[in-house]
Amino acid sequence: MKTTDLAQSEAFAKYMARLKAGKPWSSHQQGILLDSEARILTFLRVYLSFMDDMAARGFDSTRGKDMLGVAVTREGRLLKINRGLHRLAMAQHLGLPSVPVMVKAVHRQWWERVTKGTVGHVAWQRTCGELPTCMPEMGGGPLDPVLHNTKNERI
Repeated sequence: MKTTDLAQSEAFAKYMARLKAGKPWSSHQQGILLDSEARILTFLRVYLSFMDDMAARGFDSTRGKDMLGVAVTREGRLLKINRGLHRLAMAQHLGLPSVPVMVKAVHRQWWERVTKGTVGHVAWQRTCGELPTCMPEMGGGPLDPVLHNTKNERI
């Protein structure tokens, strides 16, 4: 994508609106301050280069500081829980069929259903055998305020 295309993008417009409002976007963690049009364009070019690399070589789990972390819900679905939202969004945008993740937690009800009262190595084997069948969570749950009104009815 050329610089002129970037200047027409939705992301560019969002960052420019913040700049014009006197509230430029910043990330203290990354040491980034988008306080000029040139910095915004440079920032967007970096993201494009990440996407180009991902499109050509696939998802590289070493590119970020942390592995994408997931939790297994009580229903056995994977829920993203830690850093890496931009990397995941890029992979989804590119249509990658899968990305490597690290399971950080499992819901007790799922664990009990899968392990069936076993412990130790047997419980671990059963868990490892079931993890590949876990699919990503694609929707909000019963407490999601966007999907439900105060009467807990789906909107």
